[in-house]
Amino acid sequence: MNTNLPFNLQDGEKILLELRPVKELLLFFLASRVLIWAVVYFIFFFFIFSPEKYSRITSFFGFASLGFAALIIITLIASWLSYRQRQYWITSERIVFKKGLIGYSVSSIPLERISDLIISRSFLEKLLGFGSIYVQSLAGQASYPNNRYGFGAEASLQGLKNPEEIQELIFSEVKNKRKSEKITF
Repeated sequence: MNTNLPFNLQDGEKILLELRPVKELLLFFLASRVLIWAVVYFIFFFFIFSPEKYSRITSFFGFASLGFAALIIITLIASWLSYRQRQYWITSERIVFKKGLIGYSVSSIPLERISDLIISRSFLEKLLGFGSIYVQSLAGQASYPNNRYGFGAEASLQGLKNPEEIQELIFSEVKNKRKSEKITF
């Protein structure tokens, strides 16, 4: 286990599982983000400006292509930095999430507050061989448009090779925690 944790363990808290996302998550970030830029570029220049028809726009088209290449490079760097910062811990008390770009933030959800764990395997995730778990808590969250994770989730564990096994482990720990604290719903 890592002794240089970016958070402090509570009294009696033990780390049960330390997780890093699979490397394919980086491909997922790149594919999804670069695809968005490519679609915007294609629509903007081939449907709106149609550079073949306007000779003046041809030089603008070349300049914009350089800008598009710069956006792709920035996207590659941002995706790599975001991937590199991601890490998750399942402890005997909570699930801890670390993420960021240059710096990082650490948040956690106590086990007894978890109401549901949703496994997601989008087309691209399935193609790359991993899944994600979206964590819903009793605190509740805004619905999808206002929620960056979707599914009404408060946090997500992205890029997991075996999300079903991890979901089972977390549910087991939630049940044990609620039983030991005598929490019923």
